[in-house]
Amino acid sequence: MASRDFARAVRLLEKAVRQDSGGEGGAVFAELGLARLQAGENRAAIRAFDKALSRGAQDAGIHNGLGLAYQALGEVGPALEAFERAVAAAPASAGFQLNLANALKNAGRMSQARAVLQAAQAMAPNSAALLYARGNIEAAAGDAVAAVAAYTAALECDPAHIKAFYGLGQAIKAGIRVPEALITRFGARADDRALSPAARGQIHHVLAMQADAAGEFAQARQHFDAFNRYGAEAAKARGQTFSSAAFRAQIDAIIAASPADHFRQQPVNRDAPPGRRPLFILGMPRSGTTLVEGLLARHAAVTGGGELAEMALVAEQAGGYPAALAAMPEKRRRALAARYLARLSQIDADAAWVSDKMPLNFLHLGLIARLFPDAVILHCMRDPHDVVWSCYTQNFTGNLSWSYRLADIACFYRGYRRLMAHWRQVLPLRVFDICYEDLVAAPEAGAKAIFAHLNLEWHDGLLARPAADYAPVTASSLQQGQEINSRAVGRWRAYAAALAGLDLGGAE
Repeated sequence: MASRDFARAVRLLEKAVRQDSGGEGGAVFAELGLARLQAGENRAAIRAFDKALSRGAQDAGIHNGLGLAYQALGEVGPALEAFERAVAAAPASAGFQLNLANALKNAGRMSQARAVLQAAQAMAPNSAALLYARGNIEAAAGDAVAAVAAYTAALECDPAHIKAFYGLGQAIKAGIRVPEALITRFGARADDRALSPAARGQIHHVLAMQADAAGEFAQARQHFDAFNRYGAEAAKARGQTFSSAAFRAQIDAIIAASPADHFRQQPVNRDAPPGRRPLFILGMPRSGTTLVEGLLARHAAVTGGGELAEMALVAEQAGGYPAALAAMPEKRRRALAARYLARLSQIDADAAWVSDKMPLNFLHLGLIARLFPDAVILHCMRDPHDVVWSCYTQNFTGNLSWSYRLADIACFYRGYRRLMAHWRQVLPLRVFDICYEDLVAAPEAGAKAIFAHLNLEWHDGLLARPAADYAPVTASSLQQGQEINSRAVGRWRAYAAALAGLDLGGAE
């Protein structure tokens, strides 16, 4: 473990579990869970931690490890519960308080996240890590000024804090420039091989955005290219790579598994609880999904759920998606539908609508139709050139390994268009299209059309300000506090040379 050879540590600990005869199985399973967590084997880590608890181990670190594993899998509810237990067992741990605050932020519960973080800061008032976390919470809440203050304070505590510098750079989206002294200081380390590829990429990303804001597009492109080179290197080290051939095969398999007659021959009972029709906002990343959910969240009847990982998890449990679409037993269908609906209730049990704005749910529309034939689908569309360039210049979280090369983004975009064209032909679901350019050009008209589609009453003032309790943990967080505008339309034109020759057609 100390030498970070986690795979070998896992093998040794598995032997220890098998050979244990002294009743110490709980402690050994706890160590195994930690090793698997460090190795990135989150599901296996959860199983090991659960076994440790079942054998009487009660260390707060087990609950903290469970929280980290669930958080890595995007399972917000179980992560929150685990972190809360860790804090209850060890209330004097600022680190456990920090993890709980981050989980609350990810759940959109900003006031609670601030309160927990404040308790942690009382224990460690000069912690750069806690100040950085404060910046992340304020950024997620859309308060650019407060986020900048927190990141600046973190840099004062730790002048080499690259993540705080990166966080500060995200305020450029809100019109706030990074001080040139910091640009110079971190720019000198942008290609320092002593730093991790991810850290080098973060520095280049801030330099790129600062140059872009200044209109220095040639320099910005150089930094964006470097950012993506380092991002691809970091992703490869994590075992995350993109194969255009494999992606085309994936789209082929989904289309083959979902012919039109399949949905006609296998009707589904509409058994969702009254008033709880699933609402999916999907499309390509960077197509306006956050903008649309932010609009809906202004209405009292709608709670914005953010980018939920639940449908991808449901697909994993479907028994081999997409092949499972052909013969899904009714019992399993009901169980999967109930799991997803339970996640919505966990977010808000009372709201008429809880939205799910995971863009990549377009991959799962066939499964969505099987589970929820009355689901509402809002499909966000945007100029493909703006989509491609925005994806290339965005530092995504998660495994979006297709986003590091323009050619790969174009391949992903073509697959998305091909699959959406297929869904329109075969699914019984109605897809409501929302054009980003039209929406930002005429926000009131566009918003009224969306609300009318959901049978929600329009009232004056819905566009006056963003929803106070809507805090999307996405690339667009710091833009939520701004009025809807069309400044992002056509931004790709400054980089037209980079996009020349890309095939963005509707078919592979």
